[in-house]
Amino acid sequence: MQSFRCWLWATPMLLAGCASSNPDRSLPTNFSELTLSVAGGYVMQPDSASDCSAPFISYKLDQTTRQLGWDGCYVDANSSPSTYKSHSDSRILSQDEFSSVLSEFDKVQIGSRNTCGADMPLMTLDLTVGGRTSGYIDDFYSGCDAATRARANPEGRTWVMYLGNLTAVLEKLSRI
Repeated sequence: MQSFRCWLWATPMLLAGCASSNPDRSLPTNFSELTLSVAGGYVMQPDSASDCSAPFISYKLDQTTRQLGWDGCYVDANSSPSTYKSHSDSRILSQDEFSSVLSEFDKVQIGSRNTCGADMPLMTLDLTVGGRTSGYIDDFYSGCDAATRARANPEGRTWVMYLGNLTAVLEKLSRI
């Protein structure tokens, strides 16, 4: 019997799902660097006060130093919903914070739930192990027709499930 853990992720939209624990589908944990990027989806056109054109975020985590860096274009919470502002920063995670990232990382699995939808941002994950980088992509568009899958995943990345959990924890840690 598989154990299930349900999650709820609300950035930038509400998604729900349940993650199962399956070691045959796990990602390599001996990565030196993890890069998770979120971009695209349905977005408002930027207004004239914006200093970047569309929301995106890229997180980089160095496993040796526990340094988390981020670079992105965010909706400015103190303005109209279509004003975007650039922001980059980094910080060293505490051991507890780093453990929370690894806990969510361990739930990401190779595979697909064969879903198909619209307007979801693309979430990609790059893992560097031994100087070699492998690319993964969230499975949200994996069940779409061939043309849509090709547009969502032109690089032929490996589909993975439950990337939203990891995204949510990195977003939270970047705002502390």
